[in-house]
Amino acid sequence: MEQKNINKRLLKVSLITMITAVAFENLAATADLGAIGVHFHTTKSLALILSFFLVAEIVGVVALSELSKVRGPKLAVLVGSTLFQVGIVLVSLSPNITFLILMRGIQGLGGGAFGSVGYVIINDYFDTTERPKIFFAFSLAWVVPSLISPGISGYLAQNFGWQFPFLVVLPISLIATLVLALALPKRSKIKPRVLESNPLLRIVYATIFAASILAILLALDSIPRITPLLIIIPGIVFAGIAGKRLLPKVAFSQFPALRRIILLRVLTNFAFFGIDGFLPLALFRDRGYSLALAGSTLTLASLSWSAGSYLHSRFTKPNHRGTLFRRGIAIALIGVAMTGISLYFQGIGSWFILAGWTIAGLGMGISYVSLSVALLDVAPRDHLDESSSALALADTTGVSVGTGVAGGLIATALAIHGSRSISHGLAFDAIACLLILVISLSIGKSIDHSASQPTSLA
Repeated sequence: MEQKNINKRLLKVSLITMITAVAFENLAATADLGAIGVHFHTTKSLALILSFFLVAEIVGVVALSELSKVRGPKLAVLVGSTLFQVGIVLVSLSPNITFLILMRGIQGLGGGAFGSVGYVIINDYFDTTERPKIFFAFSLAWVVPSLISPGISGYLAQNFGWQFPFLVVLPISLIATLVLALALPKRSKIKPRVLESNPLLRIVYATIFAASILAILLALDSIPRITPLLIIIPGIVFAGIAGKRLLPKVAFSQFPALRRIILLRVLTNFAFFGIDGFLPLALFRDRGYSLALAGSTLTLASLSWSAGSYLHSRFTKPNHRGTLFRRGIAIALIGVAMTGISLYFQGIGSWFILAGWTIAGLGMGISYVSLSVALLDVAPRDHLDESSSALALADTTGVSVGTGVAGGLIATALAIHGSRSISHGLAFDAIACLLILVISLSIGKSIDHSASQPTSLA
């Protein structure tokens, strides 16, 4: 029993360390956009630096999830970590922005290991009362990076070059991989998973889905030309067909709550991260902030997100999930509205943007964890791989499409208005995000009843 407890503690530490590495990299990439744009003399395609990682992560989530079913989570995490680290090195060696974007894709393939596989690990080794606290610990893993990553990234980019914010992540990731490899036991200790469909076929569908999303993002990046609109429609059709094939059929048919949880994660990720990815760039380009100071929006939002996650961890009863989710969305609505207004009206002080986005982060911290724990409450044990994979796909799809739409609106604003148009593009994106949050608030009413009937771990 003591050995089990020791393994559990080591497992917690290793998971938190890996989340810290990923958090540091994500925040560094976002804070580094301004420096990358200056180095390569462009503001075009900056959205793809963020979204290409996420699109590739869609394939990584499915492929590594299938590997986890057959060979266990340990090998899946090791393969993912290796790809992630190789991607970091190649990104830092990029001679042009096109190569950089492509190498971010390699990072994304590896980043898929920390999505669905992480949920499986949590379900296998932590009971229902421990899971909210684990997710709170994950949010805390963003605190230290959020405090130091934007400032360090800005300082390194301004004084040494845009590559260094990426390279500083490498040793953290290597340490995390080593600890996690030591912590994870052999797969034989865990009950084998049900293979709902052909693993190779799922990877093919994931590739088609990712390619369709990428086509949509490339079209959005080319707005305001008319021709790209002809790509968006077939892209949506193919993404819908392939995406449907990736959903867990048995679990979704028997547990309708899973469909609502997945949909809500797509919507809420879209509403938050599209704006989040470009706020530092808007403050840097439109309001003259330094790279380090512009990154403070990420720091404040991450801290308030962690505070929201902590508030959620104080409530462990499943029938509180829906109430907490709706309260979180209501808070996020206020924050997004404040941010959008202050972005559009340049006369409003930048402090209003910081305050608004901090409030939005608080609401998202509450609602995001509510959905994570609700999924583990209702997902059938034998189909957890497919369910957690679907949740990870929802995350990456929501973030990548949200980033792409925000990038398209910014490109349109640049073409029409010129100066200070990044803020105007984000302001219009905030309107779309507010509508999505209102829809999420309505759908979220059904979570309470569903989460009050958890599935057995046996």
